[in-house]
Amino acid sequence: MAGVENKELNNDALQRVEFGNARAEWVRVADINRLQQTRQEYAPEGISELAESMVYEDETGERRFELIHDLTIGVFDDDELEQYIRDHEDFYGEKVNFSELSRSDDGLWYVAIAGHRRSLAIEENCAKQGIAFEDAYVASSLKRGIRFEEALVLQLRENVHLRPPAVDEAKQIDRYYQLRSRREGVRPTIASCSRVLGFSETKVSEALRFAGLPDAVQQEAAAGLLAYGHAVELHGYVKALERYYGRKYAHLYHDPESGRTLAKDVSDGTMVLVKKIKSDELKGMTARKKTDVIKANINSIIEAASYHDGELFVLEEEMISPEQRLRRTEANLSKQAIAILVQRLKSAPQDLTPSERAMLGDLTSLLGANTQPDLHSVPDEGFVFTDFDSESVA
Repeated sequence: MAGVENKELNNDALQRVEFGNARAEWVRVADINRLQQTRQEYAPEGISELAESMVYEDETGERRFELIHDLTIGVFDDDELEQYIRDHEDFYGEKVNFSELSRSDDGLWYVAIAGHRRSLAIEENCAKQGIAFEDAYVASSLKRGIRFEEALVLQLRENVHLRPPAVDEAKQIDRYYQLRSRREGVRPTIASCSRVLGFSETKVSEALRFAGLPDAVQQEAAAGLLAYGHAVELHGYVKALERYYGRKYAHLYHDPESGRTLAKDVSDGTMVLVKKIKSDELKGMTARKKTDVIKANINSIIEAASYHDGELFVLEEEMISPEQRLRRTEANLSKQAIAILVQRLKSAPQDLTPSERAMLGDLTSLLGANTQPDLHSVPDEGFVFTDFDSESVA
């Protein structure tokens, strides 16, 4: 455990204040530069709580600073920092203002790699105690000339006990994936990203699916208005809409005068479902039930597309024979017919026509008494998919 032998908080006699392990390498707080990293926002109350936890009072009443974990600091000369900043800008797509960075008296640059929250808490303690940043030193693990990719992996692996928001982490995983794609010239496998980052393949896959959502949907999740898990599930809905609209309205998307774009139609169509999930109508539903609603809506698009094209709408890219396509189409149409019949049974059984009653009788006879369909297994709410033929784009 790092750092119990630190300077007591006696400002009158104080020349230097140390945070952390006395055997560590020391970096002056004033020299630490912080750049954008995985966690996008820091709750002030969390920083204050962490700052308070660093102040230790022993049995004699002396108060000291205690730092359990050292900061991880990258140390760079001018050329190394220039390369690191170029990679950082390439990754985040934002320029770094060099004039805002501070160089140490030894001519080197110190950049926080891991421990941003801790460094903010240390600065808060200094401010509370009236300690100048130039007089405060923090125990650090120094990484001399560390490459940006290596620093990124360290950031993603840190704070396992207090993970960044899922949305921030997902965006960071996607940026890492895109960075490797650009540098290697091919898309890395999810398995290789998982091994490097120390995350499960499921987590990496979900992050990439989230990053593929329209901006409007991502913003709903970032604001806490849409659960991250439900946002990830919506990726299937987005891909289904892209395939369907891309086929049906291709002539409009190729006509500049129409004012229609596939991206906007898909975004608007997905936001209709997002609003449904957030509505009072589904407010009392469990998270699992809302996931079922999303999946049911995906199926409704597939069914609508199969009617439109006269053949089964296949989401996955695959080669199938005409015979297989015919069997899939027949199976899909059968499911639709049964679902419609079940819906009518639930909503208004008295309105069933004689032919529909005969159809139901034939079906139950064929299935047998022990294999009758479960009328409660077919979703009966949450369907929001509407075609733009009958509803204008907002």
